[in-house]
Amino acid sequence: MFCGECGTKNEKDSAFCSNCGSKLEHEEETEVIEKPAKKTTKKTAEKKEEKKVEQNVEEKEVTQVEEPKQEVPVTPSTTVVERVVVQEQPKTMSKKTKNIIIVLIVLAVLGFGAYKFGEELTSPKNVAKEYIKAVINQDLGTLYKYLELGKDKTFVTSKIFKEVFKDKAKTESKISNYKVTDVEYSDLTAIVKFTYTTKSSSDEKKDSVKLIKTSKKKYYIYDEWKIADLTAEDVALEDYTIKVSKGAKLEFAGVKVASKYIDKDESSDSVDVYVLPQVFRGKTKVKATLDNGVVIENEVVPSSYNKVYTVKFDENSLTEKQKKELVNSFKEILSDLYDNAIDGKKYDDIKDDYKNTGKKFETNYNEFVDDIANSYNKLSKIEFKEIKLSDVSLNDDGNLVVKVRASYDYTVKYTTYSGEDKTSEKSDYNYITLVLGSSKSKYYLVDIERISTYFYR
Repeated sequence: MFCGECGTKNEKDSAFCSNCGSKLEHEEETEVIEKPAKKTTKKTAEKKEEKKVEQNVEEKEVTQVEEPKQEVPVTPSTTVVERVVVQEQPKTMSKKTKNIIIVLIVLAVLGFGAYKFGEELTSPKNVAKEYIKAVINQDLGTLYKYLELGKDKTFVTSKIFKEVFKDKAKTESKISNYKVTDVEYSDLTAIVKFTYTTKSSSDEKKDSVKLIKTSKKKYYIYDEWKIADLTAEDVALEDYTIKVSKGAKLEFAGVKVASKYIDKDESSDSVDVYVLPQVFRGKTKVKATLDNGVVIENEVVPSSYNKVYTVKFDENSLTEKQKKELVNSFKEILSDLYDNAIDGKKYDDIKDDYKNTGKKFETNYNEFVDDIANSYNKLSKIEFKEIKLSDVSLNDDGNLVVKVRASYDYTVKYTTYSGEDKTSEKSDYNYITLVLGSSKSKYYLVDIERISTYFYR
């Protein structure tokens, strides 16, 4: 029994409300007797009315799914309609939404796995392992990546690195196996410890690799570690200087040296001074092509004690092939000179064959012809057997000054005191010096500095 004033529930037989004291009104229950005939009773009508109301409520629930469920308080006067509880139907998740959620979960798992993989890949332990492997296998390509070289890498490329240190790479490593045992970290460094065995001993030895954390990031998110045991200073030298004749074309390690590397303040009218920003500390080829076509090829070993190299032309500057070409040309030129002198030909007679000579050669050549002609023992024949290079240098004009030891067989004619004409055949040697020019490895006569004119009988 509920109070009509305050809604408090009371005992069924109570006359007054236990809360507010209002008189309670009891409803009389009417019993409807069902008869066989189909008659509509008051109770039946109420039930039909309730069903209609419930149908209307269900239709309302379909159209108003978004409304929160409400529960009407029950009072003694509450009607059947007011006792209906409106419930919100649960919304079913679509297949598309489920697929999206699954994809996001898979991507999250893959992303986390990729992050952990990258973290392991860039860790000091892995960097050290790759470095140790490169040292053992003498992998110059990998070792080059650990070097922090300057901005201008013209003369310190990976290709040059491999060429300069290829002989060292051929040396077989003594390490047969290794194992990383521990990694010790500090704020900016890491020490990777490892044990190894050699090919000559199975006893384990200990060593370590030190790494330094840089300020850069690897792949934008991971710490970058570099090998502290291998630095650019260990294998490269800065500001290497090369001096060469003015106007010469220079190549270093197979790379043409541009004019921008010429130090104009240090250069002179006869010498160009090149300063290369960085080169490797190893045997490197240098090639200089002079204005006159002479090619000079040498090997240098840049070091802290050898930071300046002057391109010089001497016998050691020539390859065996160049020496042979020079000797053959010298022998041919020398033979022509003596043949012309024996025939008594003056400069005007042979000048068309010596177009690269000047006034000085004209004077020297004519004196040579006169000395041969006026000698008491007159040369009638000469054959050069062997020419050996004694000295090769460059004069101020960039021409070659070539000194040789010439061995030859010769024949002289002479007249005795009794007036008898005789012939004598001899063998001898002498030192002869000629000035030669060069064009595309072909040599030509420029001048005579020293030549033999007297021959014993």
